[in-house]
Amino acid sequence: MDAAPDRKVSAFAGQVVVAFQGEPGAYGSVAVEQEWGQRTVALPCPRFEDVLTAVLRGAAAFGVLPVQNSIIGEIPGVAALIAGALVDVTHHLSVEVRHCLLARRGAQLDELRQVFSHPAALAQCAGFFAARPWLQACEAYDTAGAARAVSDRRQRTEAAIAHASCAERYGLEIMMQDIADRGDNVTRFAVLSPR
Repeated sequence: MDAAPDRKVSAFAGQVVVAFQGEPGAYGSVAVEQEWGQRTVALPCPRFEDVLTAVLRGAAAFGVLPVQNSIIGEIPGVAALIAGALVDVTHHLSVEVRHCLLARRGAQLDELRQVFSHPAALAQCAGFFAARPWLQACEAYDTAGAARAVSDRRQRTEAAIAHASCAERYGLEIMMQDIADRGDNVTRFAVLSPR
């Protein structure tokens, strides 16, 4: 499918196209699957701004963006981005966030040195890092993208914080589950449509 932002592809083979920020397996794609299931084609976008562009140019019928998290509060910059665009928020979705520590198969926790994820996910796991001072939190543009990059680089000293589905998708192993600071970790996503 050609998902160039200037093409009208918001309906593809009878399925609705929904844009989200990140790569397959990101919590945005979890939100899309939760809301639309098999009736959708999820359109990955590198940046939050690209989700809006896809909606405004007709490449997607809807977009989903995270606006608030139960641990860290407002996702920085997203509310202003939405307010400045010609889009409507049709409704909100709440997605349970269960962060996992993912690494190469056979890696040991004590040999890890760098853990990659989206800044919001890293902030939600502050206690995890405080208890393991040898681990460096490293920002990535997306949780699933961090998992893919760790898989691609094949370094036993690297790990990612992402959704459990990213382990199988990117050939990694779940080392720890539910590593966020609180068990009731929920992110609220805004569903966007063109005005």
